[in-house]
Amino acid sequence: MPGDFNSLATKFYWSGTLFENRECYAWAFSMYDGYQSFVDEMSSHYGLAVRSGDVSQGGEPVPEPATMLLFGSGMAGLAGYRRRRANRA
Repeated sequence: MPGDFNSLATKFYWSGTLFENRECYAWAFSMYDGYQSFVDEMSSHYGLAVRSGDVSQGGEPVPEPATMLLFGSGMAGLAGYRRRRANRA
């Protein structure tokens, strides 16, 4: 199953994040080996067009109420175990 961003070239991509407040330099990263560097804005690099909130479209959403119920049940169980253990001593 192909994932997000499955047709990226193994080249440098311009991030648009300024490097040390210099207007003509920004961070770039390599899709080949993960190398990161700063580059001049006049350099030729690829760019990514991603909309806000549209980065990952796969996977299931995390059910937060169920997570909190599971966590709460575990904490209550630990408290009960500790109380029972303290009453025996």
